[in-house]
Amino acid sequence: MRFVPSYARPLLRSAAVFACLAATPIFARESATAPASSATLISSGQRLMPLATPGSAFWRLPADGTHPDLALHGATRILLAASGNEALVLGSGYKNVDEAPGKTDQKLSNQHLLRLQLSSQVPALAQSLPLFDSFEGMALSADERTLYLSTGVKDGVLVLQRTDARAPWRIAGPSIALGHQGKGLGIGVKPLAAGLALDPSGHYLLVCNTFDDSVSLIDTYSRRVLWEQDLRPGPSQGQSGVAGGEYPLTLVWTDAAHAIVSSLRDRELILLKVAPDGAQVLRRLAVPGNPGRLLVDEARKRLYVAQDNRDSIAVIDLADFQMLGEAPLLPAKLAPELQAAGFVGAKNLGWSANSLAMSRDGKRLYASIGRMNAVALLDLSRDRPESLALLPTAWSPQDLAVSADAQTLWVVNNKTMPGPNTGLCYGRFRGCLDTSPVQARANQYILQKVDSGLQKIPLPQDPKILDRLTRETWQNNHPAIPLTPQEQATLAFLRQHVHHVIYVIKENRSYDQIFGDLPRGNGDPKLAEFPRRTTPNQHRAAEQYVLLDNFLVTGEVSGNGWAWSTAGRESYLSVKTLPLSYSNGGGAYDWEGSNRGINVALTGAARRAADPRLPEDPDLLPGTADAAAPDAMDGARQKGYLWSAALRKGVTVRNYGFFLSLYHRAEDTTYKASRHAFAEQKPQGVSANPELAPLTDVYYRGFDSAYPDFWRFKEWEREFSAYEKQGQLPQLSLVRLPGDHTGSFKEAMDGIDTPERQVADNDYALGLLLERVAHSRFAKDTLIFVLEDDAQDGPDHVDAHRSIALVVGPYVARGRVVSAPYNTLSMLRTMTEILGISPMNGLVAAARPMVEVFDTQQTQWNFDACPSPYILGTALAEHFPASAKTCATQTAQAPRHDRLYWAKATAGMDFRTEDRLDTTRYNRILWSGLMDGPYPSAQVATASMRED
Repeated sequence: MRFVPSYARPLLRSAAVFACLAATPIFARESATAPASSATLISSGQRLMPLATPGSAFWRLPADGTHPDLALHGATRILLAASGNEALVLGSGYKNVDEAPGKTDQKLSNQHLLRLQLSSQVPALAQSLPLFDSFEGMALSADERTLYLSTGVKDGVLVLQRTDARAPWRIAGPSIALGHQGKGLGIGVKPLAAGLALDPSGHYLLVCNTFDDSVSLIDTYSRRVLWEQDLRPGPSQGQSGVAGGEYPLTLVWTDAAHAIVSSLRDRELILLKVAPDGAQVLRRLAVPGNPGRLLVDEARKRLYVAQDNRDSIAVIDLADFQMLGEAPLLPAKLAPELQAAGFVGAKNLGWSANSLAMSRDGKRLYASIGRMNAVALLDLSRDRPESLALLPTAWSPQDLAVSADAQTLWVVNNKTMPGPNTGLCYGRFRGCLDTSPVQARANQYILQKVDSGLQKIPLPQDPKILDRLTRETWQNNHPAIPLTPQEQATLAFLRQHVHHVIYVIKENRSYDQIFGDLPRGNGDPKLAEFPRRTTPNQHRAAEQYVLLDNFLVTGEVSGNGWAWSTAGRESYLSVKTLPLSYSNGGGAYDWEGSNRGINVALTGAARRAADPRLPEDPDLLPGTADAAAPDAMDGARQKGYLWSAALRKGVTVRNYGFFLSLYHRAEDTTYKASRHAFAEQKPQGVSANPELAPLTDVYYRGFDSAYPDFWRFKEWEREFSAYEKQGQLPQLSLVRLPGDHTGSFKEAMDGIDTPERQVADNDYALGLLLERVAHSRFAKDTLIFVLEDDAQDGPDHVDAHRSIALVVGPYVARGRVVSAPYNTLSMLRTMTEILGISPMNGLVAAARPMVEVFDTQQTQWNFDACPSPYILGTALAEHFPASAKTCATQTAQAPRHDRLYWAKATAGMDFRTEDRLDTTRYNRILWSGLMDGPYPSAQVATASMRED
């Protein structure tokens, strides 16, 4: 049973409001309709039980009090008033709002600060303040009459004031500009104002400039920036070219003259001496994880540090600025479970604390664990903090606060399951009508449907209840569902007989968008934008082998979809900055090996040779640290990817397009697109991951929506043929086929210049790959796994996470529909089982292998590719193999609109990198151009190619 009730998803729109409301309850209390023991299954396969703690309640947070269906997105901070009767919640998430399908409401497209009254049983919204831009920073004065908010990519600090603790907040003048002139340190990156902290007197405010590697001091009386201190060793201490101080995100004052800043990328804490006339870097302290939120324990003179890439809290002695040790997040009572799961000694299972709170009496420390959907309770009465229990929360808790009497926790989270997004059909054709069950509706993009919530957790005192909740939390994340003897035998058989795995990642398509027209499985034909006519090979593979009609991708968009698809988790940095990139036009695409537009796998002259735009600055992100890279379970830095696990076990790896920097621009000739790159000796990119660099085929082109996937296949085939002659194929091949992303219509090569043709080209390239393996010497021991990194670009009547997934090869069942709730992590777990390598983290280890896909009696298999009629008449068809002309009796078919139509409709959109464009607008353009109006009457001769 879902604990989240159904809401009417169309969001009403009118003029922007500054809601200053009577303190009346307007939340829907979501604990009233579900028992505490009910659990929600989310796209990662984890279960949620936010009502399991006795007396708990959970509410969906509204964005304002005028539009009850307008939800808060990206809740990132909560502050409690000293009285405990009021809370401030900051929502810094995806902000774009449509007033109608295809029309953005500029006035309502805001982030929000909520003022909540907590004195009654159900919270009441007292005020909602729309914010144009906000981020991580939030600081409240001691008298609770002045509030400071960082404005993120707007590079400033917003000041709010009120006359007394009960009065509404008012914006007090213009923001305090930090003065970076719209530029961060990197390529094409804006500034990013982040963490804030007031000094003990309230006179001075320190601000983290995350993308400028510095902090600024503001005089709050005069509202002037007094100075900016670069935190890097080169500019601050004369140690040129040394990494340090980069990506400062949070900070705290330890006394009136000293502050500590976290450096996320460099995993260090920086002790600053602060004065009105300047600052001095006194010391740097390395910590094992990526430091996030900081909390000062004044009584014990300690600093607690929430860490990503670590299942612990770093404990720092403030007296001598030394690390005392780490406090584990998991209680010792879970030792048997950890041992049974093989996790004894693991340092990074992927849980990672993201925020901290301490009881007023200093006896308890509380840590929210974003990827475990839990809060850890730690005892501070001993020399070393000890974890006592885990309490279950809603999805992805981001911040927490403890009541003055230490009896209640208030927790904000930033995710809910989006549910169906059928209204993503933007036109008025084939059922997308106002009178149809499938209607065009506003705000159907996945990031518009993932809401935030507020949870109230009465803190249990009974050790038995704490023990039960701890074990339930563990079970929600690592369910003890042992494989049956038959399932174990199946996996053992596959490990013995399958020696090669090919992992193919494509881009952004939903299940219904591709497979909605299949006669079997849970599809909706009204939503099939790229049906059988466009994607015959994927249809044939799903029908001939296994149709997975309940497969959910774990990420929402490419920014976290690629992290989930390659590492089985996303980073703390991704959770915080992704909304900026997708709605504010800021942030940075820091999720495929680059940081702030810089390939950090390269150093020095090699960087500049790859990208001539880079200045000769030795202090610009020196070294190969990647702020978003995952660690391995044993703590090995940046080695938490699928290929990392393979390499540790001696599994051979070859990479075709994963984490590849192209730097393709009109003025650049360094990696100019080539159809025959190897023959011409023209590298098509450079690796953005140090481990993958020596394993990467540099003649295989990475993401470039103007470049046909057919040529990617041909380059992969060139190497595959060589391996066939040698008789030695790598055990793990990583193959990127990004053409179904679509775009760059004006620049597109070989006539592959409309969405139908680009998706059809992608489909044929995949079909050719399947065919080539099927007819090779490796057919008997090679499995091909295929998924999309996310499903953000299409509608689906089940859930906005539902997407296509294929498994093809020997020992795969024939003609089977599998509706098991598999997901991205399930596929990763299955591949690790077959390759005999360890799962990358606890999330992957907990995922259920896709055993229902296999039938060990199916030793023989075959596949013959056939192109869509959309690409038969293009210039690309001249290069097709002979089989393309004989595989079916069909004639070329023209797309609904030509290249000029699509180029004009998408003018000004940036297709050079995934999701750099306005995705919601692009989705509307796709639907309108593909689905709205009568379809052309071009004939398709074969019934198998005709849309049902």
